[in-house]
Amino acid sequence: MLGFQLFLHALRMILGNFGAAVRVSLPSLVAIVVVAGLSITLFPALGMIEHPAMMETAPFSAGGVAMVFLSAVVMAVAFLWSAVAWHRFILLEEYPGATGPRWNGAAIWRYFVAGIVLGLVLVLLGVALGIVVGIASFAFGRPGGDGAMVLGAVLMFALVVVPLILVSYRLSPILPAAAVGERLSIKDAWAATRGAFWPFLILAIVTSLASWALGLPTPILMRASLVLGLIWTIAVQWVTMLFGVSILTTIYGYFVEKRNLNA
Repeated sequence: MLGFQLFLHALRMILGNFGAAVRVSLPSLVAIVVVAGLSITLFPALGMIEHPAMMETAPFSAGGVAMVFLSAVVMAVAFLWSAVAWHRFILLEEYPGATGPRWNGAAIWRYFVAGIVLGLVLVLLGVALGIVVGIASFAFGRPGGDGAMVLGAVLMFALVVVPLILVSYRLSPILPAAAVGERLSIKDAWAATRGAFWPFLILAIVTSLASWALGLPTPILMRASLVLGLIWTIAVQWVTMLFGVSILTTIYGYFVEKRNLNA
């Protein structure tokens, strides 16, 4: 099935180029490690996973807020840097250096703008679908009852979450296109991925299950050892980031550039 093939191709993309994957993702990996270290320093209660109440009362100063904001900016820039470099490595064979990927400000800016455009489309669609689901839940369920809450949750997943995932996949080619300097509009991306409903649905299910499985050991390791838990969390974040970008690269290569999935 095509959806599963897309998943496997993205996975092979990383495993077959593991050395380059590590070098390309060095900015993100360093940012993840630094932010994790700052989290321990600023929020020591994170180490008390078995005492949630203590975490809720942890102090949160103005300096902490500023540090969180700065950390978010650093993470975003590092992600954009690595994502663009990975797209360009796979699609243009632009190899990273020994100490990391080359900084390409123009491509990173294009990628950022394309991401904003895609994000706005998804937000607007999500709001519209959410309003429809809210009205349907109110009309067909007893307000305040358990039935209305269950119906609302089911409708939210089926009519909001799933469509948003599918639309994000269909429009995602604008991101790799921006990274490699190709002009691809929302309309062009939508046309290029026409007929991919079921493959993308399967891809979303398989990817979600894999992400869920990777996250299972996290609370267990956190309770056993904060260090082990953080190491696993960092590794999972790194894999998730790189695999997500690989999925986008695979979709672009297959649907836009008509590449063979076995290549």
